[in-house]
Amino acid sequence: MLEKGELLPNADWQTGKYVWFIDYVAPYGHTAHIVRDMQRHVFPDQRYFYAVRRNEDGGIRKIARWRSYNPSN
Repeated sequence: MLEKGELLPNADWQTGKYVWFIDYVAPYGHTAHIVRDMQRHVFPDQRYFYAVRRNEDGGIRKIARWRSYNPSN
């Protein structure tokens, strides 16, 4: 997805070394709080994790990348 800019086949979402978020809900605009919780508590040992940000028409607007807060990575 990073190289071609297109979505992966469904079977590929459960393979590989990278964590991708397909959907998440951030009520009341609390995206930063949710991401921080994932960085610190849910995936502390994952070096990077990614999410697709979409345009209103469903096209890919950008690929968001976050780092873990774990200093050993």
